[in-house]
Amino acid sequence: MPWAFRSGGNRDQTFGAGRSADGMTKQGGGRHDRSLFNMDDLKKTRTVTVTNDEGFHLRAATLFVLCARRFRSAVAIGKEGHVVDGKSTPLQLVGLGACRGDEVALEATGPDAAEALDALAALFASHFDIEESTQPTDREDSSENVADGDAVTG
Repeated sequence: MPWAFRSGGNRDQTFGAGRSADGMTKQGGGRHDRSLFNMDDLKKTRTVTVTNDEGFHLRAATLFVLCARRFRSAVAIGKEGHVVDGKSTPLQLVGLGACRGDEVALEATGPDAAEALDALAALFASHFDIEESTQPTDREDSSENVADGDAVTG
């Protein structure tokens, strides 16, 4: 099991007082309100590696948040004990400071947890499509020539 989500210890220290990893508030006696279903049965975790050169920067974090918000499950992302809500603002995710080669832990809890983790892991695997979007196109090269006063033909 990934380091960020090990059982045991005081989970309130990681996720805030009165909240657990699944985002549910505690009801009296330290128990969770699980009247509809057992959230532990719906919790999935995965560790992924940041592979793009720029690391987990603002654009990547924004794509992550937008993807996470498509699912009903609660999503968390963590690195070296620092865990944030994966549906929060992208700036909070950038605060993890994940660089190329760093491993981050993903956790999803809910009815579509497996699908959420698959989609989020696919983002990391695709390098957040950074390589394709940063490659200059022929059109960009042509516009530089026009700016220099050269005519573009064809």
